[in-house]
Amino acid sequence: MKYLPGSFVPLNYRFWPESSDAVVMAMVTECGQDWISLCPVHGNLEAAGFMDYVVTTDMTPLKMQLAVMGELIQPLPLSAISQVFHQGNTPLWAAALSTPETVCQSLVHDLFYVLSHKKPQDAFKVARGRFLPPKSRGFKQSQALAADWNTFVVTAWQNDLAARGFKEKFISPLLDEIKKNTRNITIPEVHVPREPKPPKTKGSGHSRGRNRIGVSAGRLGSSISDDLIGELETIGISSSSRMRDQDHFDETAPKSKPVVQKEPKELTRLEKIKKIVFDHLQKNNRAEEAARLAAATFSDFLKALLHLFPRKD
Repeated sequence: MKYLPGSFVPLNYRFWPESSDAVVMAMVTECGQDWISLCPVHGNLEAAGFMDYVVTTDMTPLKMQLAVMGELIQPLPLSAISQVFHQGNTPLWAAALSTPETVCQSLVHDLFYVLSHKKPQDAFKVARGRFLPPKSRGFKQSQALAADWNTFVVTAWQNDLAARGFKEKFISPLLDEIKKNTRNITIPEVHVPREPKPPKTKGSGHSRGRNRIGVSAGRLGSSISDDLIGELETIGISSSSRMRDQDHFDETAPKSKPVVQKEPKELTRLEKIKKIVFDHLQKNNRAEEAARLAAATFSDFLKALLHLFPRKD
């Protein structure tokens, strides 16, 4: 089942920390064939911080006041959601399933508005939490909720990867990276419509376009070119020595020092895992998927694992 961004779903509480007494749902922010991006949702408004989006009772069929912790968005396997949710057997989840698409779109739009607007003149155009003093009870509750959520994310991935037949030696480096990602809060890319800007004076468009091309080229090409140069230097061919080989040979010029070959860099455990999956795809004539995987972020790599290796249960 594909879930609408902006909809609320119940968690699979098999993965929630047993020591926690918090009641938490999740909001969907994105959904794929084998994965879903979620952030925690709770009803304790005392713990709603400034970067949390507050949903009032009249905004959804759930008729509940909710705090959405959008800074904690994480990709997860579909098994992180309650497996009986889509049956709609309880009034609460029947209401969640009946949430109109337009309402879902409005909710996820406002969530990203909260995440991307911090200035006082803009911040409170959408309902949000308040500044929580570090020693306040609300702040401590918010921190505890975030810690429980991070534990949930790691446990859900651990169980799902094991269900796909992966061994502990393979799973452990992935979990280490997932833990690192849950500790480092990064606001996801947002797409909030902005007011159109007035046209600029004649002549400014050319330079603006040129700058835009330069930025795009940097984003698309820097990692590829840096990796290529790094690979060449690893085998003892630096960019400067390659240029010298192409120049006209001059016997009177001072001889350059011989290039010292460097020892190949030892791969990390995570890099070894990526290489194993990459080689597996190559050997099975799946070059297009292998190419996408080689350029994937860690988040996309996890999603690819879910797609490439189905559950065995």
